[in-house]
Amino acid sequence: MLGVLLLAVVAQPQPSPTPLKTISHIHASPFCTALRENIGHTVKGLIENDVAVDSGKSIFLEMAQDRVHRWNAKMVIDADMQRMAPVITKMVDNLAAVDSALNDLRAIPNQPKTDDERRLAQMRDDLRAVADRQREALNVFSGAYYSYESNRLQQKSNPLAGAVEPGKSGSANGGGSDADTAPPPLVTPPIKSAPAPAQSASPAPSATPRSCSLVDLGLAGYTPYTGLFNSLTTIQLHEQPLESRAARTILQYTDECK
Repeated sequence: MLGVLLLAVVAQPQPSPTPLKTISHIHASPFCTALRENIGHTVKGLIENDVAVDSGKSIFLEMAQDRVHRWNAKMVIDADMQRMAPVITKMVDNLAAVDSALNDLRAIPNQPKTDDERRLAQMRDDLRAVADRQREALNVFSGAYYSYESNRLQQKSNPLAGAVEPGKSGSANGGGSDADTAPPPLVTPPIKSAPAPAQSASPAPSATPRSCSLVDLGLAGYTPYTGLFNSLTTIQLHEQPLESRAARTILQYTDECK
């Protein structure tokens, strides 16, 4: 849904060699400028984070399979976990850009009075709600990654021990026992319930799922990495109605700025 929204907000017509077209009207109001610059850039960053979340989820699924089917699972999972760092960096950078764009909406005073101010405030609040869900996903990625790396560098037998059972650690010898590749089930971060979206008289646009189905992986489904995948799926399912609500709000106002 946000992909369609981005096209509506910031897409520009492709230049045509012939005939040359004349622009008859240019809308350069503060509202339209904020819609194109701040809101458009925010939507772009949120879309890129949706892609990053799907990429990170795929890595967790690979780790679940590697945990069960690889002969030297620990070594392979160590390499898999390194691929998580760019996902985290991408999401951190995008969320920083989103916050900057929304905080820079100078057209919105503390107490909105005009219709334009109220519309921008509503779009800002809707997009912030989406960004907050993405921050929850980022917490899952960063919590798993930094806990794993910290324990691995300390040569603990269970690199995920800190994320699983705070206060407990594996043996310090870093030996090759079965415990090295058999972390206990993860206690994933709690998922807060998303606020119910406001009901509208018109039917809500259907959201296209983004890898939001639970996956049956057999024995791999009992690994902590599948638990992380399912936690991220829950976050995505809570995020989708927020994206749809933000899209409905913004699409109402794009035509007047074309």
